[in-house]
Amino acid sequence: MRPALERVFRASAYHVDGRLLRVGRRPLWPGPPAVLLTAHNPHSRRHPPGWNARMLRALDAALRRNPWREAESGQGAWLEIQRLVEMDARAGLVLARRFRQNAVLVLKRHQPPILVILVRAP
Repeated sequence: MRPALERVFRASAYHVDGRLLRVGRRPLWPGPPAVLLTAHNPHSRRHPPGWNARMLRALDAALRRNPWREAESGQGAWLEIQRLVEMDARAGLVLARRFRQNAVLVLKRHQPPILVILVRAP
């Protein structure tokens, strides 16, 4: 992943249930293990809103057996609707790769949010 893109992920604000989450910062996560997933803008390339909406519906179908809550990150043209999914990080990483995401936020009880990079620069 390009260093500039990784900085953007680390600097982003993630919103879940009125709670602001930032990579590596307090507040500590109070809930069960979870992963923030999206299907928007695969490989960090902007896609039309209709395409992103279709891909998000496909993600929702893949999550039909997992409890999730709506979340979001970014702003303006880069606003991404996300799903906070109660699941093991490994399962979340499989889904993130399936939906061609470069990175995800992993949440573990009593820890600050962790950014997991899925795509590294050659």
